[in-house]
Amino acid sequence: MIIKKTMKLIFLFPILFLICQNSYGQSRYELPKGYKVFKDMDDKQVRIDKDFDNDGVNDLAIMASKSNDEENNYFFIFLNKDYTLKAIYYYFPISLSLGYDIKFENFVLSIGGCFGNGRYCETYKFKYYSNLMNMRLIGYDEESFGNAIHDGAYTKSINLLTGNFELEQHYFNVKLDKDISTNNVKKKITIPLITLKSLDEKTLTYLHEVGSNYFKNE
Repeated sequence: MIIKKTMKLIFLFPILFLICQNSYGQSRYELPKGYKVFKDMDDKQVRIDKDFDNDGVNDLAIMASKSNDEENNYFFIFLNKDYTLKAIYYYFPISLSLGYDIKFENFVLSIGGCFGNGRYCETYKFKYYSNLMNMRLIGYDEESFGNAIHDGAYTKSINLLTGNFELEQHYFNVKLDKDISTNNVKKKITIPLITLKSLDEKTLTYLHEVGSNYFKNE
């Protein structure tokens, strides 16, 4: 009887250990002083708790804002490191303010959102690489719906792993009742390696300007 109880405890210990580690890991993800959790129009946090680096403990991606500034938001990404007492976090400014969407599929963290009235959107795609010990930006997309008659509308996509750059400018033809492509570009470009560690406002501006020389003025 004592042996059976001992065996049960031995079996349950690693399970209890993992549960405690996961719950403890979540509690340690605290925003630095001066920032507070952002809440959307439905009064919900914009966040996702998933294991980004495949170490068995959930990490965290969450939207925050400065305590004295409701307009300029920041994305914080917390990565647990080998059950240390404090998780490593990275953050970058994001000027988007509408329709945030965060998902984690096939080991890729996708962070998207739109600006103002929702006519301009951006999406960032990250994936963890053990050799870098960090998450790498592997994809960046932009979409602009232009004005009310779609002047200035375009889509832009950059695959930072392959260097594939795609741009399509278009407008909506009212008479034909369909979208018309006016400029379609597919190029191979060279993009430097970008990780969470190097992702800052300067890098974001660089991404936005990539391929601007391929745009055609209508």
